[in-house]
Amino acid sequence: MPLKQGTRLGPYEITAPLGAGGMGVVYRARDTRLGREVALKFLPEGFADDPERHARFEREAKVLASLNHPHIAVLYGLEHLDGQHALVMELVEGESLEERISRGPFPPDEATPIALEIADALEAAHEKGIVHRDLKPANVKVRPDGTVKVLDFGLAKAWEEQGANSDPGLSPTITEHHTRAGVILGTAAYMSPEQARGKPVDKRADIWAFGCLLFEMLTGKRLFAGETISDTLAAVLRQEVDWTVLPPGLAPSIRPLLARCLERDPKRRLRDIGEARIALATPTSPVSSGIDASHMVDPAQRPLGSAAPAPVPGLGGIWGTRKLPWVFAVAAILSAAVFAALYLNAARQRDSGSSRVMRLEIVPPQGERLNLGLRPFAISPDGTTLAYVISKGATTELRIRSLDSGRFTQVPGTEGAQHPFFSPDGKWIAFQGGVKLKKVAASGGSPISLCDAPNFRGGVWGEDGSIYFVPNYYVPIARVSSTGGTPTNVTRIRGAEGEQQHRWPELLPGGRVLLYTVGSGGDWDDATIVAERLDNGERKVVVKGGTFPHYLPTGHLVYARAGALYAVPFSARSLEVEGSPVEVAADVFVDASGYAAMDVSRTGMLVTAPAESVVGDLSLSWIDRAGRNEPLNLPRQFYATVALSPNGARAAVQISNTIATIDLGRLAVAKLTVSARAGNPIWSGDGRRLYFGLEKGQHYQVFSKNADDSGSEQLLFPSDSSENPTQLSRDGASLLTVRNPPDGGNELLLRSVGNGTAHAEPKLLVKSPFVDGPASLRSGGSLVAYQAEDTGRPEIYVRPTSGEERKWQVSNDGGTNPLWSPDGGEIFYLCGMKFMAVSVESQGDDIQVGTPRVLFENHEIFAYDVTRDGKRFFVAENPSPGTSSHLDVVLNWFSEVTRKVQEARVP
Repeated sequence: MPLKQGTRLGPYEITAPLGAGGMGVVYRARDTRLGREVALKFLPEGFADDPERHARFEREAKVLASLNHPHIAVLYGLEHLDGQHALVMELVEGESLEERISRGPFPPDEATPIALEIADALEAAHEKGIVHRDLKPANVKVRPDGTVKVLDFGLAKAWEEQGANSDPGLSPTITEHHTRAGVILGTAAYMSPEQARGKPVDKRADIWAFGCLLFEMLTGKRLFAGETISDTLAAVLRQEVDWTVLPPGLAPSIRPLLARCLERDPKRRLRDIGEARIALATPTSPVSSGIDASHMVDPAQRPLGSAAPAPVPGLGGIWGTRKLPWVFAVAAILSAAVFAALYLNAARQRDSGSSRVMRLEIVPPQGERLNLGLRPFAISPDGTTLAYVISKGATTELRIRSLDSGRFTQVPGTEGAQHPFFSPDGKWIAFQGGVKLKKVAASGGSPISLCDAPNFRGGVWGEDGSIYFVPNYYVPIARVSSTGGTPTNVTRIRGAEGEQQHRWPELLPGGRVLLYTVGSGGDWDDATIVAERLDNGERKVVVKGGTFPHYLPTGHLVYARAGALYAVPFSARSLEVEGSPVEVAADVFVDASGYAAMDVSRTGMLVTAPAESVVGDLSLSWIDRAGRNEPLNLPRQFYATVALSPNGARAAVQISNTIATIDLGRLAVAKLTVSARAGNPIWSGDGRRLYFGLEKGQHYQVFSKNADDSGSEQLLFPSDSSENPTQLSRDGASLLTVRNPPDGGNELLLRSVGNGTAHAEPKLLVKSPFVDGPASLRSGGSLVAYQAEDTGRPEIYVRPTSGEERKWQVSNDGGTNPLWSPDGGEIFYLCGMKFMAVSVESQGDDIQVGTPRVLFENHEIFAYDVTRDGKRFFVAENPSPGTSSHLDVVLNWFSEVTRKVQEARVP
């Protein structure tokens, strides 16, 4: 009988059915002991009636549970639950290859990295003597983060009865009658010939199935198919492989690999799946894999020695609509770079030294998007390695891709990574992780903390081992040894001249001159780029109106302005520009912090993210608790924060660095007139005024102004540290703010804004470098929910406002942007593309936190507020969640810069 949602079986709570098949019924469940989601596979009725079979199954299950590999779904154990036997397995979210193939074939460059991870999983199992026996597209899933997982490893053998391999006439696992004796294991279309004949099998059966699976990924069609199981088995035993249906442009090693995998004679078949892994990891080098293609059936295939060079793939269409991680997108970048480099090499030989510029467009998978506020990529100086940041739930993680080996490395311990940049020799990568400046070897390993850097704004690694970086807002550029230590300031912010911030340092060759951007309170397009000699502090203004400087070996200074890159001849000796700037790259994203989404290697490879590929234009919508969306007919802009007025008739929004109010009935927008950059608007209790952060001098401070824009802004809390409001209490008497002292120990404060008490001393709720971002007061003001990174990733916590040193973690898989429900019974928060809710009940001096649940998902929400009745949410969201952004790559860019600058000089 089907199990209902909420049914408890031992420690497991059924949450939803997942499906049924020949090897049992599967449910999604929650393990209440360990607080994790699992899959429960209940074994068919009658299974326990055969004690010998059950005992053997338990023995096999113990062996399978020993598999621990990132691409193999884990078998946690075998449980006896209320008279039923169930396998407890890792719950793997995502799309199966069967579902993906139903939409059409994979482009070759998309199929290759997936096949590589499948081969890696098989190799790990085979090394332990475990054979899958039922490898097929339905048993391979790609998680939303792109990780490939092979499911049901070895269960076919654990399932079989003694003597099951003796009768080839009975149906495989696709039959519905799995309780009868003598069943052939494996799905017919993917069974090896020896498996179809009922003979004993070994790891070579998996290699055959792997070849069938890869062939189907590339063609979109099952290699062996028939109207009946018998027809399919006959095709497996006799049908020739039609190599002509494979797509053109395959890497040279793929066809020989398929031919070796699909040898009917096991003695001639590829002997080890590790050879397939090597061939896939080095697709342009068939010889390195040791695969002989001389016996291939395809008469159109050239001998290996005369194979034509692989063409440069058109990367714009590589990814289709699959959800893959940035690791695959980066693989495309670097694979394209290899092919392009080979092509350019040949072109130079043909053209007697002439150089060519090649442009590539890299489209990441659907649902993946760079958060360019994190400066998510960097190229090594020699152009052989790319470091990049991927989103991982509510946090981020650093990954490394080597062009030399074709391998990517997942770097553990880099949760919350931002702003990667390389050492001059390319052997190390520095980055901000949490509130620290860290480094990690490009070859992989554990990160090393160097010093504090709570709000990083750029860094560069010098030849002498010094790192120059900006550790916080409104502070000078500092220097620290690459081995760690106490930073020392190397620049001086000239506040008397209107300077507020120094950002985005760059060293000139020799390491004696520092280029950087000086901000003075206006738009960063109007910032100033200066060059400063480190030995004597001499400083020269180089560019007025630009940000994010880079010096090129060609003798040009490149910088960003108004969504484009400009180059101007520059003397590293005199520190003078020698001409007028020329636009050398258009459509480059530049964010509100002055960061330009670009990096360039010494070898001339430019990578940029165009403005159109970035989530910048958000829409405002109403969303109910079921996820039903009602977009508002308002201009799409970057709404950084949103807040509903007490009566719900209006909203206050931050649009980039300005504040506006919206009449939600008439959809009329009115901007607030203030004297500087402003953000984080919060309504007063009576709805007549707005509290907000306003940039004054070298800090943001809390001001207020009439919501109808009358009068002038008024300073509420004079401070020598930056401070921003985050929420007002329901009674309108207390204001939550976050203050950022220079020491990095951020402070969550509760300030009184009652009559005549606006300047009273605040109440300190939390002081920690890990506290930042939104916070929310419970109705009544007894508890505060806030976001912190104590564990290395953002989570949601609750603590009393009484000052007691107690706290409760609310989220269990990362979370941001907490907000109490109006009745105080729930906390809402975001976890990636999921909108979460968790119940909170007071029990005397304690609280009881429920299990977080998904209210709705597949909405990319950047800011939100809730109506007073708790039934709807006012959100700023990406109107096309999951749509693909892209990166632009230019090879041999230096020659283009030189040409454009020279052409501009010609009268």
